[in-house]
Amino acid sequence: MLRDDAQFEALAAMMRRAALGEVSWESVMAAISAACDATSANLAGVDQGMLQFIHTNDLDPAMFEELGTTIQSETDNPRLMLTSRGGVMQVVEGVDFGSDVMTRRFPVFGEVCRKYDVGFGVQMCLEREAGRVVGLALLRGRRAEHGSPDDARTFKALAPQVLEAVKLARMIEDQGVALARNSLEAVRSAAFLCDGWGRVRGLTPAAEALVEADGPLLLKDGRLTARGDSATQALAEAVYRATRNPLEPLKTLVVQGLDGLRWAVDVAPLPTVEHSLGFAPSVIVIVRQRKAHADAALIASLLGLTAAEASVAAALAGGASREDIALARGVSVQTIKHQVKQIFAKTGVTRESELIVLLHRRL
Repeated sequence: MLRDDAQFEALAAMMRRAALGEVSWESVMAAISAACDATSANLAGVDQGMLQFIHTNDLDPAMFEELGTTIQSETDNPRLMLTSRGGVMQVVEGVDFGSDVMTRRFPVFGEVCRKYDVGFGVQMCLEREAGRVVGLALLRGRRAEHGSPDDARTFKALAPQVLEAVKLARMIEDQGVALARNSLEAVRSAAFLCDGWGRVRGLTPAAEALVEADGPLLLKDGRLTARGDSATQALAEAVYRATRNPLEPLKTLVVQGLDGLRWAVDVAPLPTVEHSLGFAPSVIVIVRQRKAHADAALIASLLGLTAAEASVAAALAGGASREDIALARGVSVQTIKHQVKQIFAKTGVTRESELIVLLHRRL
């Protein structure tokens, strides 16, 4: 149990430092387990019933080897199941995961809990959103079982502090997403940033154009898919490998839109972020067109633009900035901005991503 308010505040401050990346979440789990007289504490993330990350302390690595893939799914891991299905910020207790009943239903998990004497404890769903669950748990052996009333009160008092630290970590990692997205926009890349859950956390305007209309990619439940089952499976596998292995080599796929255009899709892991909870981007997907854009004369003919406007439209579609176009044409940026407004008015679009989609449809 916690001795006094000063110890509580020190532990809460430690959580905030973990959110800032200054200390590891494993050290926070060690402090929580000590405060609650537990063998170990676990902070875990689940997405669509599958374990995505876990931070824990003082558990034998051999235990995880014996659990194997059974730790990853609610179907085989009753702790994940109860955490995911329990009420938010509600303690689930009184379960012996090594009991005969549990072992018959979850044989691998139950036997491991018995062998390593971690079948008791409590768990709580800290938050649930769009199929994602973040949970906190304590593991205990038969000696302490579910702990004392003081331990239960300490766990309940610390849980909101853990949740606030998780939210802070997500906010900080979101800032990293915005910074990366802005950098990619500056070079007009068609790029998607995916986190450890495999979900798209950020995309550039050029990438946004590719998941609209007849483009080669789609966004379903926050994840990238391609047109066609085989292409979708290949893309999902490439993203999954990249999110799990920071040393995974770049993988290039070829996909095709309904308009017949073929695109090269590069999938590569991003540098790992120390002490991350899994919300930061861990993989980048860059899409490159394999067929050159049509020339300005064809654009002018099809869209009813002047020669100068068509040249500007072709340059924008090719990824050039308004400043680059102005420099190349020897005019002011203000002139290019005026021409872009004219292009938008004549084509009925309101932003560059919509113009790119229109050009992909018509050319």
